[in-house]
Amino acid sequence: MNGRIFAAIFVPIALVAVFLIIVFVVRSRLGISDDYHLDVAVEQLDGEPNLEEYENCVSLLQMDKLKNSNGVRDCDAKAQVLSLNELHAIFPTRQYQELENASDSCVICQEKFNRWNNVCQLACSHVFHTRCIDHWTCENSACCPLCRRSYFMPQDHQSKTKYIQAVLGPTYSQLSSAKKANSWLELYPDLTRDAEARLGSFNSSFWKIVRKLCFVSDESITSVTIINSAHRRYNLINKVENIKLEHMRNELRQAQPTI
Repeated sequence: MNGRIFAAIFVPIALVAVFLIIVFVVRSRLGISDDYHLDVAVEQLDGEPNLEEYENCVSLLQMDKLKNSNGVRDCDAKAQVLSLNELHAIFPTRQYQELENASDSCVICQEKFNRWNNVCQLACSHVFHTRCIDHWTCENSACCPLCRRSYFMPQDHQSKTKYIQAVLGPTYSQLSSAKKANSWLELYPDLTRDAEARLGSFNSSFWKIVRKLCFVSDESITSVTIINSAHRRYNLINKVENIKLEHMRNELRQAQPTI
């Protein structure tokens, strides 16, 4: 008697649990989720990026206006500023006592260095208080105050990544999958074809039954397909732009000293 009561209670619970697990697995395999974030890659891009694929992603991207820089590094033409983040990414702060053969005073504030001062040494070998060069490069000019060598970095080095982020908006991660997909279609209208092709592969009688049991609609499959394809493109563009950015930084770090 007790066994029958136990079975009557346990078996339905077990069946419901198995059903829910199947639903979870199917929805996970299909990628059905609202939890997509730009800073979390849908897949890891190992090795060198495919530049041909990158160029294709860029050519398909719908951009209203792309600001191009002439790349001029001449301070005599027009002074350009450098962001604080960029300055410290290229030339990290150090203590004066770590340097060899450095000048004994900061030309900006005219004060002598002491061994514990936080300083910044540019690639031209000139040294300044960190606080002084911060203000100089961010507010005045991206040139060395002494030799006038430019450390300006064109502001379009991450233009495509920043443009995508601007179009998607700061609340992107909080949107539903459907709204995220619609946002991506403003940037990549061609993704509709990929979504339609994938949806077609789930239109067999078997998959229609599975999808119905797992609460997976046509809209859900379409949305996650668009999001996944778009995120792969974004990740590739972001990786290539970061590589280009690091190359630009290395060019400035390895600059020949100016007398």
